[in-house]
Amino acid sequence: MKSQISTSDLEKLKAKLPHGSIKTISIKLGIDQSTVSKVLKGDFFNEDVISEAVKIAEEVKLKQNQWKNTLANL
Repeated sequence: MKSQISTSDLEKLKAKLPHGSIKTISIKLGIDQSTVSKVLKGDFFNEDVISEAVKIAEEVKLKQNQWKNTLANL
């Protein structure tokens, strides 16, 4: 099934992922890296891949905000 999320939104999500996230997601979910890539390109939909990518992006944003606050308080 084709992705239910716009290609633009998927591109934004993928851009927020750190290097190595596709491999991390594939290992965690037990699927091929190519499958993860295809989902993030919008070739087809996999809710688990999207959820894991969003989770990683949120964790990265949280860490960045923590670093920013820590540096501002130095």
